[in-house]
Amino acid sequence: MFKISMACRVLLVGLSLAAQVMATQAQPLYDGTLRIVVGFQAGGSLDRMARIVADKLKDKLGVPVIVGNKLGAGSRIAALAVKNAPTGQNVLILANPAGMVIGPLLYKDAGYDPITDFTAVSTVNLFDMALAVSTAVPVRELSQLMAWVQANPQKANFGVPAPGSLPYFFALMLGEAAKIQPLVVPCNGSAPLLNDLLGGQIPLALDSPDSVEPYHRAGKLRILAVSSAKRLSFLPDVPTFQELG
Repeated sequence: MFKISMACRVLLVGLSLAAQVMATQAQPLYDGTLRIVVGFQAGGSLDRMARIVADKLKDKLGVPVIVGNKLGAGSRIAALAVKNAPTGQNVLILANPAGMVIGPLLYKDAGYDPITDFTAVSTVNLFDMALAVSTAVPVRELSQLMAWVQANPQKANFGVPAPGSLPYFFALMLGEAAKIQPLVVPCNGSAPLLNDLLGGQIPLALDSPDSVEPYHRAGKLRILAVSSAKRLSFLPDVPTFQELG
């Protein structure tokens, strides 16, 4: 059985040189520019967080801060790009467990060691997961969904924003709890995932709550549960997985 925490800790990490510069903050950056690399699609939760961080850092450090997206392999491509950045470049990666925990565990040689090749600078945010269903799915509660996927295992298609991401494994965990083998459909980011869910191409989706909340509020999809320890302030009507047992 999978034993993965349902909260996603997002860290700002980088090469030791960049970490030292960020820590002191009094020394000028070597080339006048700081890059923050994101391993997922522009417009997603991680990308939005990176741009908030970049905006704050440019004022605090007094230098340009640029966010760049390097997609693929559950953010391992981004991690490799940061690891192999030329000496003297100031580059960080806004990393979640997909690249820093899951990748090195799943692959015999991910190409990097998250402990020895990177230095953590700061925890930036904690993301929870939300389970959302298309309005075409005739369920309004998690217990109803579990019964529905057991009765219709061929329809248990979970959309997730990226392969190898935490939502990918959460979908497998839900399938395990329902005693079915789900089909996990990786999309190229949150925007395509939402398009497929709203369009009825996929019945179920796992993504961050902030990505699906506006559509839940508008009645275009239903959020059945969130992975936070307590109900989220902006989704007070949605129970937690813990509440639902």
